[in-house]
Amino acid sequence: AWGHDLLNDPNRIGIARATVPANGVVTAGPLSLIQGTTDVVSDAFIARLPINMVGHSIVLDGAVYPCWGFAVILLNWAMLKEESDIYENFDHEGMQFKLTRTD
Repeated sequence: AWGHDLLNDPNRIGIARATVPANGVVTAGPLSLIQGTTDVVSDAFIARLPINMVGHSIVLDGAVYPCWGFAVILLNWAMLKEESDIYENFDHEGMQFKLTRTD
């Protein structure tokens, strides 16, 4: 959401603080997406990539990072599941899947 202070939102602070020093994409989810105070997507994944630029900085716990902000991708997992029939297709083929994290 525009103007959303990710580094101080208790519901988003984990991924935001992990993204600033990262050298790649950081993901979180599934979780609810908000616009203002309203849930707009109840089941989504967020992927964030830090945008590092000379002359810009974000300070976390006393460490200075050359970060301007984040590039963000939002994946509406609920819609993807519904539109792709992923569960039905895997079941039809006698297969299963599991989303996992490596961190």
